[in-house]
Amino acid sequence: MNFKDYLPAIDMENIDWKRFYKMFKGAPKLEWQKMKSGHRKVADMYRSPVVGGWLITNSDNSSLVFIPDPEHCWNGASFPVNATDEE
Repeated sequence: MNFKDYLPAIDMENIDWKRFYKMFKGAPKLEWQKMKSGHRKVADMYRSPVVGGWLITNSDNSSLVFIPDPEHCWNGASFPVNATDEE
């Protein structure tokens, strides 16, 4: 079986939009926290706590990354650029 067996094609011209929106009315919403950057040319980054870690995205929504952190200990800061495993 392929994914089309699980996800039928959506006929956009004949879709019942009222029913479609009603399906997602009670859907959970992610709360995004803007992260600070020390570099002006980097797109704004956002994080959202989810089960088992964080979702990270940028302001142009071109990527989405999951960072495992079950206890949500990460404060959003990066490690020093010159950090090594020996320190």
